[in-house]
Formats: sequence, structure tokens, C-alpha cells
Amino acid sequence: MSIVPDSAHQGHRERLRERFSRSPQMLSDLEYLELLLTYAIPRMDVRPIAIDLLERFGNLEGVVSASFAEIKQVKGMGDSTVLFVNLICMVANRMSANMTEQNQPLLFPSDQVPVHVKVREMRVFANDEIETALQFLPRAAECPSLADFKNLLEQELPYNSQDTRQRRANYILDRYYPAGSINTPLSAYAQHFQSGDGLKSVVFYQLAKAEPILAKAADEFIFPALPLGKISRDALREFILGYLPEIKSASQAKVLRSIFYAYTLLGVGRTDGEYLKFQLHPGSQDAFAYVLMSEYPEPGIYSFDSLFDGPAHRWLLWDRDWIRKQLYLLRDLGIVSKVSEIDTVRQFSLEFGQKENLARYYQAIQNKPGSDTEL
Repeated sequence: MSIVPDSAHQGHRERLRERFSRSPQMLSDLEYLELLLTYAIPRMDVRPIAIDLLERFGNLEGVVSASFAEIKQVKGMGDSTVLFVNLICMVANRMSANMTEQNQPLLFPSDQVPVHVKVREMRVFANDEIETALQFLPRAAECPSLADFKNLLEQELPYNSQDTRQRRANYILDRYYPAGSINTPLSAYAQHFQSGDGLKSVVFYQLAKAEPILAKAADEFIFPALPLGKISRDALREFILGYLPEIKSASQAKVLRSIFYAYTLLGVGRTDGEYLKFQLHPGSQDAFAYVLMSEYPEPGIYSFDSLFDGPAHRWLLWDRDWIRKQLYLLRDLGIVSKVSEIDTVRQFSLEFGQKENLARYYQAIQNKPGSDTEL
């Protein structure tokens, strides 16, 4: 294992921290461990060390629960780093014990316990249901509850078998309604924009958040291949096997098919034989508003760089200049409160939270003949 100075990896560390602050559930065990080690080893590329730890101890839980002597055997793990990892384990164990005794989470006041959302583990991405999602998500807001929406899907999905309809309905609910409620920004958005590129882009965004292997492929494999403008099925298969090394050939084919379908059916890329082709492009103003408010659900001041390093650019492949123009357009609509570009400092401000900002956006465009304004 080669350990090199980390100056070339500082940007990678910052991206990890940004992604953790926005969507911690999207990080893999490797990324969690890598991020943890950045605080103990400040000037080295810690990814090789994280890989060695996971290979030796199996998963993140195995690493943090290993003994001092066991972790010390991994190259690159000095005394202070091993002590840091052990300390994390001791803190977690102490908190777990206190939580059990008090029967409530310690990190949240009793009136602020978060709604349960499934933590997404890396898994086989198959049975994409993209076409049915585009067809039925606009009807979700009509349903009083998630159970009613599930019943609608089980009755009307285009499959002959009741068992198949039930199974496919569960795929849709798991991907798009993991918190168990029908009253979500996605339902409202799909009701307002029932077809077109705006809905397709939002479905791609939500699908990538629900399927970690799609998000990984988008962020770590397809986006870096932009200079080439294409990737082959075989190259994508090799990338997938890096995260899912045990899956059989039939499952590999399903994941490949689902990723290719996600890009082509939802307009992010196109297929050409054995290749997926893609390039940066302008997107949908409506979808941009949704993605922006989903990535930044709280009021605050945010940097352009954090936006350019997020799903709008890296997953959906929206052009940076187009993204910048959308910020100004949303400012003119009163959704973004301020856009500032002074020398190298480029920021935008949000005065309201996600729900209110989206409601204000729908109100601002409802009387316009078309909302996907060209700039």
C-alpha cells in the first residue's frame, strides 16, 4: 500500500464532508471510514488505509469494534489513529447504553425525534419501474394516504398477475416514499408537473438517492468520464463489481440494464450499442428548483462550489453556466433571496425552508404559460 501526501486529495476530503453534511445516508462504509480517518490523519491519502481496514474486518462495525492490537496491525494505523478509532467505538457504546436505559435517543430533544428514513445499503438495482413511476407518481397527491396509493398501484400497474403488481408497487414505494408518508415534496412536484423533462429529471434524482449503486456510478464513474463522453457496458460492469463483488452474472446484467435505462429513459444520456453516451446540457428550471430545495432544505448561505459538486451537476449533468443562470432566475422569482459573485467568493442565500420555497415557486409560476424559461 502506498501512502502519499494528501495535498492532491484535499478536494476529495472536502467533497466527502459536503456530501456527509447533505446526505449522510448516501455514504458507503468505505466513505464513512475514510472520512473518519481524515480527522486522525490530516496529511495523507487515507483511502488505501480504509480499504485495508474493511478487507481485514469486514465492515465499519467490525473496524470500530476491533481491539487496539488488531487495528495496529494494519499499515498506516499509528498509536494515535488507533486510539481515535477505539474512542469512537467507546463513545458509540456509551451512547447506546444510555439510550437503552432512557429509552429515547440522546441526540434529539423528545419533540424533535426525526422521522424514520431507511438507510440505503449498497444493493442490486433491478426492476427499475421507471416508466410506471413516470405514469403514476403524478397521481400520488390524489391519495389520502400511502396505503391508498399502494392500493391504486396494486390495482392499476400494467401487469397481469396480482402478485407481480403487489411486488412492483413495493419497489415504487420503497424508492420514492421511504419515510412512509404520501405528503412529500415529490408528490406535490409530480402533481404540478405531470410530464416532460422536469418530471424525468426529478425521478432520476430521487432514483439515484434511493439506489446507491446508481448514485455511485453517476458520481464516481460516469461524471469523471465526461471528457470521453461515453462508457462501455463492460467498463461499467467492472465498476459495479468493485462495490458488489459477489453478485452473479444475471444480477450484473440487471444492474447494467437498470442504470442504462435510468440514463436513457430519463433523458440524462443515450445509448449507442454497447455504449452509454452523455454530455453536459441545460436542464429543466422546474426540476432545478426541486433539486436545489432538496439539497438545501434549510435557510442559509451556500457556495456555488457545493452546488457544482452535488447532484445537479454530477448526477444530472446540468451545465455549470446554466445552473448559475437558474440561481439568478430563482432570485428574480423571489425564491433565492440573494446571489453574490465577488471576486472568487460566489454564494447564494435561501431565506426559507424547502416546503415554503417550493410553495412559493409553484405560486410564482402558476400563471405563466410555460415554466421552463430559457435564459
